[in-house]
Amino acid sequence: TERPSAPPNPHLLSSYDTGSQVCNLLWSLNTNELVSTHGYSQNAIVVWKYRGGTKPAAAVAGPPLEEIVSLTGHTYRVLYLAMSPEGDVIVTGAGDETLRFWNAFKRRKEDGEGVGVGGSSARGGGGVVREWGTIR
Repeated sequence: TERPSAPPNPHLLSSYDTGSQVCNLLWSLNTNELVSTHGYSQNAIVVWKYRGGTKPAAAVAGPPLEEIVSLTGHTYRVLYLAMSPEGDVIVTGAGDETLRFWNAFKRRKEDGEGVGVGGSSARGGGGVVREWGTIR
């Protein structure tokens, strides 16, 4: 079998310190956001607005990610993450032997424009989620 080749001149786009072990990453199907799950020390689920692009890190002004909301409740490392087929609900599994279901994103609108948590569009940001802060 033939091994796939890397894109021409691959380079790091950006890097971001989350302050906690990263266990999973999942892009939203409907918005320019992603979800990360964490272990020590937070045991949290974080929804991020991605502000990066295809330019190298030095060419992007400001941090590549903006934390929209931190979802807490698990008492051990969040080991598993999956998204519903509609892209609106995520489920997390942790070492605390629980599955937790979160309505992290809104469903895609009929016209195809994605709507994120709290009504933020794929091009917008924040919405009601900014008011949530940390959900426990």
